[in-house]
Amino acid sequence: QQPRPVPKREPPKLPVESIDAREAGRDYLMGRGITMETIEKAEKSGMVRYAEGSVLFVGYDRSGIVQNATRRATDPYDPVQKRDLRGSDKRYPPILPGNTAKVWIVEGGADALALHDMAKRSGRQPPTVIVSGGANVRGFLESDHVKAILMQADNVTVAGENEKTPEVQARTDAGHQKQAEAVAELIGRDGGIWKPKPEQGK
Repeated sequence: QQPRPVPKREPPKLPVESIDAREAGRDYLMGRGITMETIEKAEKSGMVRYAEGSVLFVGYDRSGIVQNATRRATDPYDPVQKRDLRGSDKRYPPILPGNTAKVWIVEGGADALALHDMAKRSGRQPPTVIVSGGANVRGFLESDHVKAILMQADNVTVAGENEKTPEVQARTDAGHQKQAEAVAELIGRDGGIWKPKPEQGK
């Protein structure tokens, strides 16, 4: 009996971007406090794209081919607020370019945009930001281009998050700790974990 061949993964296909979708997506991001300057930079890098009713956070391979895309709904009543497009591979995370000496790893695309704005408000150069896709996701550390970014950085920081219950908080903290340990093993030195204060929100 011959083993069945493993079907080849087809990379995600991004929907056609309309002017209306782009404007709605920009309005959504600005409603979350992101500046237009940061939004335009993310658009130019290809990390942010738009589709009907959603913002897309996109990751590419070395050839510039889309390999990963997370859809974030712009309508608060959308029954599916967040999902990955079919064919997405977490080994190719969305990356927001910035200072290569300082690298942050965050869970979500909006977090990456917010981090750039926070840095600029503090008079600092925005860091390079890697969007992991979740506290328990470490597949992105397998990618050669991600390894190269981390190896050349002087500082790598994993961003934690505040959760609603102690149980979820414990799981999230454990996931971020494992991410930080995996990064430390990769680059040969300890990175850091930053966590917002409870009163600062998620």
